[in-house]
Amino acid sequence: MEPMNNFLIKRTKQLTLGLILSCGLNVALLLALFLVWKGMTTPRLSLEQIEARVDELSPNKAMALTAFLPLSYDQLITHLSDKEQVEDGFTQRDIALGCLVSKHYFNIAKALPGTLLQSRKFVLGSDNIILFSGLNDEQIKKVTEYASTEKWPLTSQGLFLKLKEIKEPSLKSSFYATREYVTLETLARGCGLEIPKEQLLQMIMEGSFEKLQEVSSKGSLDFSNSCLQKILMEYIEGCSQSAADILVENYPEFACKKLDDPSVILLLRQLKRATPAAENYAKEMLVSPRSRVVWHTAALRLYQFHGEIAPKNFDYRAAVSHFVIGEVLSTNVMPVSKTYLESTPVKEKDSLVIKKSEKRQFLHVVRQGESLWTIGKHYHIERDILKKHNALKSDNIREGQVLIIP
Repeated sequence: MEPMNNFLIKRTKQLTLGLILSCGLNVALLLALFLVWKGMTTPRLSLEQIEARVDELSPNKAMALTAFLPLSYDQLITHLSDKEQVEDGFTQRDIALGCLVSKHYFNIAKALPGTLLQSRKFVLGSDNIILFSGLNDEQIKKVTEYASTEKWPLTSQGLFLKLKEIKEPSLKSSFYATREYVTLETLARGCGLEIPKEQLLQMIMEGSFEKLQEVSSKGSLDFSNSCLQKILMEYIEGCSQSAADILVENYPEFACKKLDDPSVILLLRQLKRATPAAENYAKEMLVSPRSRVVWHTAALRLYQFHGEIAPKNFDYRAAVSHFVIGEVLSTNVMPVSKTYLESTPVKEKDSLVIKKSEKRQFLHVVRQGESLWTIGKHYHIERDILKKHNALKSDNIREGQVLIIP
Protein backbone atom coordinates (compact mmCIF):
# COMPACT_ATOMS: atom_id res chain seq x y z
CA MET A 1 0.00 0.00 0.00
CA GLU A 2 2.85 2.34 0.91
CA PRO A 3 4.59 1.96 -2.51
CA MET A 4 1.29 2.87 -4.16
CA ASN A 5 0.98 6.02 -2.00
CA ASN A 6 4.55 7.03 -2.83
CA PHE A 7 3.81 6.59 -6.52
CA LEU A 8 0.68 8.76 -6.31
CA ILE A 9 2.53 11.47 -4.39
CA LYS A 10 5.36 11.46 -6.92
CA ARG A 11 2.88 11.53 -9.81
CA THR A 12 0.97 14.42 -8.22
CA LYS A 13 4.17 16.43 -7.83
CA GLN A 14 5.05 15.83 -11.50
CA LEU A 15 1.60 16.93 -12.66
CA THR A 16 1.72 20.00 -10.44
CA LEU A 17 5.15 20.96 -11.76
CA GLY A 18 3.96 20.42 -15.34
CA LEU A 19 0.92 22.61 -14.71
CA ILE A 20 3.08 25.38 -13.27
CA LEU A 21 5.45 25.22 -16.26
CA SER A 22 2.51 25.27 -18.68
CA CYS A 23 1.00 28.35 -17.03
CA GLY A 24 4.38 30.06 -17.07
CA LEU A 25 4.85 29.35 -20.78
CA ASN A 26 1.36 30.65 -21.57
CA VAL A 27 2.02 33.87 -19.67
CA ALA A 28 5.35 34.30 -21.49
CA LEU A 29 3.67 33.70 -24.84
CA LEU A 30 0.93 36.25 -24.13
CA LEU A 31 3.57 38.77 -23.03
CA ALA A 32 5.60 38.17 -26.19
CA LEU A 33 2.51 38.63 -28.38
CA PHE A 34 1.67 41.86 -26.57
CA LEU A 35 5.20 43.22 -27.09
CA VAL A 36 5.12 42.30 -30.79
CA TRP A 37 1.73 43.98 -31.19
CA LYS A 38 2.94 47.06 -29.37
CA GLY A 39 6.07 47.21 -31.51
CA MET A 40 4.03 46.94 -34.71
CA THR A 41 1.46 49.54 -33.79
CA THR A 42 3.49 52.15 -31.92
CA PRO A 43 5.52 53.45 -34.92
CA ARG A 44 2.28 54.19 -36.74
CA LEU A 45 1.50 56.97 -34.28
CA SER A 46 0.84 60.21 -36.14
CA LEU A 47 0.60 63.80 -35.05
CA GLU A 48 -3.16 63.59 -35.33
CA GLN A 49 -3.09 60.79 -32.75
CA ILE A 50 -0.96 62.74 -30.29
CA GLU A 51 -3.37 64.48 -27.98
CA ALA A 52 -2.30 68.12 -27.84
CA ARG A 53 -3.83 70.79 -25.61
CA VAL A 54 -4.24 74.18 -27.29
CA ASP A 55 -2.50 76.83 -25.18
CA GLU A 56 -2.05 80.56 -25.33
CA LEU A 57 1.29 81.61 -26.72
CA SER A 58 3.32 83.81 -24.39
CA PRO A 59 5.55 86.57 -25.79
CA ASN A 60 8.76 84.67 -25.01
CA LYS A 61 7.63 81.47 -26.73
CA ALA A 62 6.26 83.50 -29.65
CA MET A 63 9.64 85.22 -30.03
CA ALA A 64 11.49 81.88 -29.96
CA LEU A 65 9.11 80.31 -32.50
CA THR A 66 9.36 83.34 -34.77
CA ALA A 67 13.13 82.91 -34.77
CA PHE A 68 13.06 79.13 -35.35
CA LEU A 69 10.25 78.73 -37.91
CA PRO A 70 12.23 80.13 -40.91
CA LEU A 71 15.18 77.81 -40.22
CA SER A 72 15.91 74.86 -42.50
CA TYR A 73 15.75 71.23 -41.45
CA ASP A 74 19.54 70.98 -41.00
CA GLN A 75 19.70 74.23 -39.04
CA LEU A 76 17.02 73.01 -36.63
CA ILE A 77 18.92 69.75 -36.07
CA THR A 78 21.91 71.74 -34.78
CA HIS A 79 19.69 73.38 -32.14
CA LEU A 80 18.62 70.03 -30.64
CA SER A 81 21.58 70.27 -28.25
CA ASP A 82 20.64 73.76 -26.98
CA LYS A 83 19.30 73.47 -23.41
CA GLU A 84 18.81 77.21 -22.87
CA GLN A 85 15.53 77.84 -21.08
CA VAL A 86 12.78 79.75 -22.88
CA GLU A 87 9.76 79.64 -20.57
CA ASP A 88 7.48 77.22 -18.65
CA GLY A 89 10.11 74.47 -18.73
CA PHE A 90 10.52 74.65 -22.52
CA THR A 91 14.07 74.89 -23.86
CA GLN A 92 15.52 76.00 -27.16
CA ARG A 93 15.82 72.34 -28.21
CA ASP A 94 12.11 71.80 -27.46
CA ILE A 95 11.25 74.73 -29.75
CA ALA A 96 13.57 73.34 -32.47
CA LEU A 97 12.02 69.87 -32.20
CA GLY A 98 8.51 71.34 -32.36
CA CYS A 99 9.40 73.18 -35.58
CA LEU A 100 10.94 70.03 -37.04
CA VAL A 101 7.77 68.05 -36.38
CA SER A 102 5.21 70.74 -37.26
CA LYS A 103 6.88 72.38 -40.26
CA HIS A 104 9.21 69.72 -41.67
CA TYR A 105 7.09 66.60 -40.93
CA PHE A 106 9.79 64.95 -38.83
CA ASN A 107 8.57 61.50 -37.72
CA ILE A 108 9.02 61.70 -33.96
CA ALA A 109 6.87 58.59 -33.43
CA LYS A 110 9.48 56.46 -35.24
CA ALA A 111 12.36 58.29 -33.61
CA LEU A 112 10.92 57.47 -30.17
CA PRO A 113 8.87 54.28 -30.58
CA GLY A 114 6.80 53.29 -27.59
CA THR A 115 7.20 56.69 -25.90
CA LEU A 116 4.16 58.43 -24.45
CA LEU A 117 4.72 61.99 -25.63
CA GLN A 118 3.48 64.94 -23.60
CA SER A 119 2.58 67.75 -25.94
CA ARG A 120 1.03 71.20 -26.05
CA LYS A 121 -0.35 72.92 -29.09
CA PHE A 122 0.23 76.57 -29.93
CA VAL A 123 -0.93 78.77 -32.78
CA LEU A 124 1.32 81.41 -34.32
CA GLY A 125 -0.34 83.15 -37.23
CA SER A 126 -1.37 80.43 -39.67
CA ASP A 127 1.01 77.87 -38.18
CA ASN A 128 -0.02 75.17 -35.69
CA ILE A 129 3.00 74.22 -33.61
CA ILE A 130 3.16 71.20 -31.30
CA LEU A 131 5.80 71.41 -28.58
CA PHE A 132 6.91 68.33 -26.65
CA SER A 133 7.83 68.71 -23.02
CA GLY A 134 9.62 66.46 -20.58
CA LEU A 135 12.04 64.85 -23.06
CA ASN A 136 15.30 63.85 -21.38
CA ASP A 137 18.84 63.86 -22.79
CA GLU A 138 18.65 60.20 -23.83
CA GLN A 139 15.46 60.78 -25.81
CA ILE A 140 16.86 63.88 -27.50
CA LYS A 141 19.95 61.84 -28.38
CA LYS A 142 17.74 59.20 -30.05
CA VAL A 143 15.90 61.93 -31.96
CA THR A 144 19.20 63.43 -33.16
CA GLU A 145 20.58 60.05 -34.20
CA TYR A 146 17.40 59.16 -36.09
CA ALA A 147 17.40 62.54 -37.84
CA SER A 148 21.05 62.16 -38.80
CA THR A 149 21.12 58.51 -39.90
CA GLU A 150 17.71 58.06 -41.56
CA LYS A 151 17.69 59.37 -45.14
CA TRP A 152 13.97 60.16 -45.09
CA PRO A 153 12.95 60.60 -41.42
CA LEU A 154 9.55 61.97 -42.40
CA THR A 155 5.92 61.18 -41.66
CA SER A 156 3.66 59.78 -44.39
CA GLN A 157 2.55 63.30 -45.24
CA GLY A 158 6.14 64.51 -45.36
CA LEU A 159 7.12 61.70 -47.75
CA PHE A 160 4.04 62.42 -49.89
CA LEU A 161 4.87 66.13 -50.21
CA LYS A 162 8.54 65.36 -50.91
CA LEU A 163 7.49 63.02 -53.74
CA LYS A 164 5.64 65.94 -55.28
CA GLU A 165 9.05 67.59 -55.65
CA ILE A 166 11.39 64.70 -56.50
CA LYS A 167 11.00 61.06 -57.53
CA GLU A 168 14.14 59.53 -56.01
CA PRO A 169 14.03 55.70 -55.76
CA SER A 170 14.94 55.63 -52.05
CA LEU A 171 12.16 58.14 -51.33
CA LYS A 172 9.66 55.95 -53.17
CA SER A 173 10.83 52.92 -51.19
CA SER A 174 10.23 54.78 -47.93
CA PHE A 175 6.75 55.78 -49.05
CA TYR A 176 5.96 52.18 -50.07
CA ALA A 177 6.38 51.26 -46.39
CA THR A 178 3.85 53.80 -45.08
CA ARG A 179 0.59 52.61 -43.59
CA GLU A 180 -1.46 54.48 -46.20
CA TYR A 181 0.29 52.95 -49.21
CA VAL A 182 0.41 49.44 -47.69
CA THR A 183 -3.34 49.61 -47.00
CA LEU A 184 -4.18 50.37 -50.64
CA GLU A 185 -1.73 47.80 -51.98
CA THR A 186 -3.10 45.16 -49.59
CA LEU A 187 -6.65 46.01 -50.65
CA ALA A 188 -5.73 45.56 -54.32
CA ARG A 189 -4.02 42.23 -53.67
CA GLY A 190 -6.95 41.09 -51.58
CA CYS A 191 -9.12 41.73 -54.64
CA GLY A 192 -6.79 39.59 -56.76
CA LEU A 193 -5.11 42.52 -58.53
CA GLU A 194 -1.37 42.98 -59.00
CA ILE A 195 -1.21 46.71 -59.68
CA PRO A 196 2.39 47.81 -60.41
CA LYS A 197 3.82 49.88 -57.57
CA GLU A 198 4.68 52.76 -59.90
CA GLN A 199 1.13 52.89 -61.26
CA LEU A 200 -0.46 52.83 -57.81
CA LEU A 201 1.98 55.47 -56.61
CA GLN A 202 1.19 57.67 -59.62
CA MET A 203 -2.53 57.42 -58.84
CA ILE A 204 -1.89 58.43 -55.22
CA MET A 205 0.23 61.39 -56.30
CA GLU A 206 -2.53 62.58 -58.61
CA GLY A 207 -4.67 63.21 -55.52
CA SER A 208 -4.15 65.01 -52.23
CA PHE A 209 -2.77 63.59 -49.00
CA GLU A 210 -6.15 64.20 -47.39
CA LYS A 211 -7.73 62.02 -50.08
CA LEU A 212 -5.13 59.32 -49.42
CA GLN A 213 -5.90 59.36 -45.69
CA GLU A 214 -9.62 59.15 -46.41
CA VAL A 215 -9.47 56.23 -48.84
CA SER A 216 -6.86 54.30 -46.84
CA SER A 217 -9.13 54.45 -43.79
CA LYS A 218 -11.91 52.97 -45.93
CA GLY A 219 -9.59 50.31 -47.33
CA SER A 220 -8.45 49.26 -43.87
CA LEU A 221 -12.04 48.40 -42.95
CA ASP A 222 -13.42 46.92 -46.16
CA PHE A 223 -11.25 44.62 -48.30
CA SER A 224 -13.73 44.15 -51.16
CA ASN A 225 -13.86 44.81 -54.89
CA SER A 226 -16.69 47.28 -54.41
CA CYS A 227 -14.56 49.27 -51.95
CA LEU A 228 -11.63 49.41 -54.39
CA GLN A 229 -13.96 50.38 -57.24
CA LYS A 230 -15.35 53.26 -55.18
CA ILE A 231 -11.83 54.42 -54.33
CA LEU A 232 -10.82 54.37 -57.99
CA MET A 233 -13.92 56.36 -58.93
CA GLU A 234 -13.14 58.94 -56.24
CA TYR A 235 -9.68 59.44 -57.73
CA ILE A 236 -11.18 59.63 -61.24
CA GLU A 237 -13.53 62.36 -60.03
CA GLY A 238 -10.36 64.14 -58.91
CA CYS A 239 -8.98 63.85 -62.48
CA SER A 240 -6.63 60.90 -61.96
CA GLN A 241 -5.56 59.35 -65.28
CA SER A 242 -3.85 56.43 -63.51
CA ALA A 243 -7.05 55.53 -61.64
CA ALA A 244 -8.93 55.52 -64.96
CA ASP A 245 -6.33 53.20 -66.50
CA ILE A 246 -6.48 50.85 -63.50
CA LEU A 247 -10.29 50.74 -63.58
CA VAL A 248 -10.73 49.83 -67.26
CA GLU A 249 -7.81 47.40 -67.12
CA ASN A 250 -9.08 45.47 -64.10
CA TYR A 251 -12.82 46.17 -63.93
CA PRO A 252 -14.05 46.51 -67.55
CA GLU A 253 -17.45 44.97 -66.82
CA PHE A 254 -18.04 47.32 -63.89
CA ALA A 255 -17.00 50.31 -66.02
CA CYS A 256 -19.32 49.24 -68.85
CA LYS A 257 -22.41 48.15 -66.96
CA LYS A 258 -22.45 49.73 -63.49
CA LEU A 259 -21.59 53.38 -64.14
CA ASP A 260 -24.16 55.99 -65.04
CA ASP A 261 -23.64 58.31 -68.00
CA PRO A 262 -22.00 61.22 -66.09
CA SER A 263 -19.53 58.78 -64.51
CA VAL A 264 -18.75 57.21 -67.89
CA ILE A 265 -18.06 60.67 -69.33
CA LEU A 266 -15.70 61.49 -66.44
CA LEU A 267 -13.92 58.16 -66.96
CA LEU A 268 -13.57 58.64 -70.72
CA ARG A 269 -12.12 62.11 -70.21
CA GLN A 270 -9.37 60.69 -67.98
CA LEU A 271 -8.44 57.88 -70.39
CA LYS A 272 -5.72 59.86 -72.15
CA ARG A 273 -3.24 57.04 -72.68
CA ALA A 274 -3.95 54.83 -75.70
CA THR A 275 -3.77 51.45 -73.97
CA PRO A 276 -5.62 48.44 -75.45
CA ALA A 277 -8.02 48.45 -72.48
CA ALA A 278 -8.75 52.16 -72.85
CA GLU A 279 -9.37 51.90 -76.60
CA ASN A 280 -11.62 48.89 -76.20
CA TYR A 281 -13.61 50.68 -73.49
CA ALA A 282 -14.10 53.73 -75.70
CA LYS A 283 -15.38 51.45 -78.49
CA GLU A 284 -17.69 49.70 -76.07
CA MET A 285 -19.18 53.03 -75.02
CA LEU A 286 -19.49 54.18 -78.63
CA VAL A 287 -21.86 51.29 -79.42
CA SER A 288 -23.51 51.00 -76.01
CA PRO A 289 -27.15 51.90 -75.27
CA ARG A 290 -26.23 55.23 -73.70
CA SER A 291 -26.74 58.93 -74.35
CA ARG A 292 -25.46 60.76 -77.38
CA VAL A 293 -23.10 62.72 -75.13
CA VAL A 294 -21.40 59.47 -74.10
CA TRP A 295 -21.03 58.44 -77.76
CA HIS A 296 -19.55 61.81 -78.65
CA THR A 297 -17.07 61.68 -75.75
CA ALA A 298 -16.07 58.12 -76.68
CA ALA A 299 -15.58 59.13 -80.32
CA LEU A 300 -13.41 62.11 -79.34
CA ARG A 301 -11.23 59.81 -77.25
CA LEU A 302 -10.89 57.30 -80.14
CA TYR A 303 -9.91 60.03 -82.58
CA GLN A 304 -7.23 61.12 -80.09
CA PHE A 305 -5.97 57.54 -79.62
CA HIS A 306 -5.56 57.20 -83.38
CA GLY A 307 -3.83 60.57 -83.71
CA GLU A 308 -6.64 61.96 -85.82
CA ILE A 309 -8.50 65.27 -85.72
CA ALA A 310 -12.15 64.81 -84.78
CA PRO A 311 -14.72 66.28 -87.21
CA LYS A 312 -16.20 69.61 -86.16
CA ASN A 313 -19.71 68.16 -86.25
CA PHE A 314 -20.17 64.77 -84.59
CA ASP A 315 -21.52 62.17 -87.01
CA TYR A 316 -22.42 59.02 -85.11
CA ARG A 317 -22.68 56.79 -88.20
CA ALA A 318 -19.30 57.95 -89.44
CA ALA A 319 -17.66 57.32 -86.04
CA VAL A 320 -19.10 53.81 -85.73
CA SER A 321 -18.16 53.01 -89.32
CA HIS A 322 -14.62 54.31 -88.77
CA PHE A 323 -13.82 52.64 -85.46
CA VAL A 324 -16.16 49.70 -84.90
CA ILE A 325 -17.59 48.18 -88.09
CA GLY A 326 -16.15 44.72 -88.62
CA GLU A 327 -15.54 44.17 -84.90
CA VAL A 328 -17.81 42.27 -82.51
CA LEU A 329 -17.51 43.83 -79.07
CA SER A 330 -18.36 42.17 -75.79
CA THR A 331 -21.62 44.12 -75.46
CA ASN A 332 -22.68 42.71 -78.87
CA VAL A 333 -25.11 45.63 -79.13
CA MET A 334 -25.22 48.67 -81.41
CA PRO A 335 -27.80 51.49 -80.91
CA VAL A 336 -29.80 52.52 -83.97
CA SER A 337 -32.44 54.93 -82.62
CA LYS A 338 -33.36 57.48 -85.28
CA THR A 339 -33.35 60.23 -82.65
CA TYR A 340 -29.79 59.39 -81.62
CA LEU A 341 -28.40 59.00 -85.11
CA GLU A 342 -29.03 62.60 -86.10
CA SER A 343 -25.83 64.37 -87.12
CA THR A 344 -26.30 67.52 -85.06
CA PRO A 345 -23.11 68.64 -83.32
CA VAL A 346 -22.65 68.17 -79.57
CA LYS A 347 -21.08 71.07 -77.71
CA GLU A 348 -18.45 70.34 -75.07
CA LYS A 349 -20.25 72.52 -72.53
CA ASP A 350 -23.31 70.26 -72.82
CA SER A 351 -21.30 67.09 -72.24
CA LEU A 352 -22.62 66.45 -68.74
CA VAL A 353 -26.27 67.19 -69.53
CA ILE A 354 -27.95 63.80 -69.89
CA LYS A 355 -31.47 64.11 -71.33
CA LYS A 356 -34.20 61.52 -71.55
CA SER A 357 -34.85 60.46 -75.12
CA GLU A 358 -37.36 58.58 -77.14
CA LYS A 359 -37.53 54.81 -76.99
CA ARG A 360 -34.41 53.36 -78.61
CA GLN A 361 -33.72 50.27 -80.68
CA PHE A 362 -30.47 48.33 -80.82
CA LEU A 363 -28.63 46.08 -83.21
CA HIS A 364 -27.49 42.70 -81.95
CA VAL A 365 -24.67 40.84 -83.69
CA VAL A 366 -25.44 37.11 -83.52
CA ARG A 367 -22.75 35.02 -81.86
CA GLN A 368 -21.92 31.35 -82.30
CA GLY A 369 -24.48 29.09 -80.60
CA GLU A 370 -27.13 31.79 -80.16
CA SER A 371 -30.75 31.31 -81.24
CA LEU A 372 -33.80 33.54 -81.41
CA TRP A 373 -34.96 31.99 -78.16
CA THR A 374 -31.74 32.76 -76.22
CA ILE A 375 -31.51 36.27 -77.68
CA GLY A 376 -35.15 36.97 -76.88
CA LYS A 377 -34.66 35.68 -73.33
CA HIS A 378 -31.64 37.94 -72.86
CA TYR A 379 -33.59 41.04 -73.90
CA HIS A 380 -36.92 39.88 -72.41
CA ILE A 381 -38.55 39.88 -75.85
CA GLU A 382 -40.74 37.14 -77.32
CA ARG A 383 -39.29 35.17 -80.21
CA ASP A 384 -42.21 36.03 -82.54
CA ILE A 385 -41.66 39.75 -81.96
CA LEU A 386 -38.00 39.37 -82.93
CA LYS A 387 -39.03 37.51 -86.10
CA LYS A 388 -41.56 40.19 -87.02
CA HIS A 389 -39.19 43.15 -86.52
CA ASN A 390 -36.47 41.44 -88.54
CA ALA A 391 -38.79 40.06 -91.28
CA LEU A 392 -37.60 36.50 -90.65
CA LYS A 393 -39.48 33.67 -92.32
CA SER A 394 -38.00 30.99 -90.05
CA ASP A 395 -36.15 30.60 -86.75
CA ASN A 396 -32.85 30.03 -88.51
CA ILE A 397 -30.16 32.66 -87.87
CA ARG A 398 -26.43 32.60 -88.55
CA GLU A 399 -23.33 33.82 -86.73
CA GLY A 400 -22.56 37.45 -87.59
CA GLN A 401 -26.14 38.21 -88.65
CA VAL A 402 -27.42 41.59 -87.40
CA LEU A 403 -30.83 41.66 -85.67
CA ILE A 404 -32.91 44.67 -84.65
CA ILE A 405 -33.81 44.58 -80.96
CA PRO A 406 -37.00 46.65 -80.44
